[in-house]
Amino acid sequence: SVTMPDQTNPTVGGGGTLSTSSVGSTSLTLSWTKATDNLTAQASLQYKIYYSTANNISTYANAQSNGTLFQSATDINSSNVTGLTDSTTYYFNV
Repeated sequence: SVTMPDQTNPTVGGGGTLSTSSVGSTSLTLSWTKATDNLTAQASLQYKIYYSTANNISTYANAQSNGTLFQSATDINSSNVTGLTDSTTYYFNV
């Protein structure tokens, strides 16, 4: 028997809304609702956090092409993003 790879993308949690807190001059905490998937356990889903100083990372493909990968981790729903530049606008995609 052949096992087929999962062909269905995970369902984004919370409508894909990202929240910020603890915003400082060079860091912030980014939070979201965990996704769900039809085959993969929620605790096994991997999250990749991308950022950009331009509004050019609205899709995963664009985030990979135009963004900077900050973190890749499994089973998280927040991250303390550090190393940012003061007085700069950032866009995020998880």
